[in-house]
Amino acid sequence: MSLDAQRRAALLAKLGAVCADIARLKAGEDATLATLAAPGTPSPAGVDPLTRLEGFKALLNERLEALVEGRYGRCEECGRALSPAELNELPWVTSCQEC
Repeated sequence: MSLDAQRRAALLAKLGAVCADIARLKAGEDATLATLAAPGTPSPAGVDPLTRLEGFKALLNERLEALVEGRYGRCEECGRALSPAELNELPWVTSCQEC
């Protein structure tokens, strides 16, 4: 499996999990896990879990689009290539550690 295919699979798996969390929240189920911030994303104070998950879902969809368009893997701030380690750990990352 190519590296792009692996990252696409990781993004799709996370997207599926986020969509499942959103569905559980909308069904009125316990939000304990959903209140946790998504790994590698800021967790603004006062943002409800559903809004946070919807934002993370949008980020995952944007990263999948970037992968298809060839924009994936570069820092959106400075344009440098993101490290393979960063992308393996958090395939939805959008900026390098320096930015």
